[in-house]
Amino acid sequence: MGAPPVMVDIMPKISGVEFESAWPRRVTVAIDDALMVNFISRDDLLAAKIAAGRAQDLADVVALRESAKHENAEQHEPSLGISSAMDEIQRIRAQGREEWLSMQRSQQTENSGDDRSHDHDESASKGSLGLDIDDELKR
Repeated sequence: MGAPPVMVDIMPKISGVEFESAWPRRVTVAIDDALMVNFISRDDLLAAKIAAGRAQDLADVVALRESAKHENAEQHEPSLGISSAMDEIQRIRAQGREEWLSMQRSQQTENSGDDRSHDHDESASKGSLGLDIDDELKR
């Protein structure tokens, strides 16, 4: 249901997992104060992905196992945990935002360079010091 990236798959049956045995192992997550959602357990998800055997499912198996290794390591090191994970998420978001802004600036520079190369009357928009007045006003 829905459309990517906000989409829900409801699967009445999956390979490698029987509902009766999977239901007691489900993971219930509070989405907000009024909404609780049940998810398949990690072990049952692994079993289903292995049974499906598609390339993406097998790649997911590797990723889930790596994730479990990191979670186990965090449980043994008290300095790591939710707060450090949140810090890491914030750091990654900031880095992504900076990379995006840098990319936008580069594209604007490239586009403004292309515009000027096609403009035969550049002198009309330049001040006495040779500065592009339009570009200076945008800053």
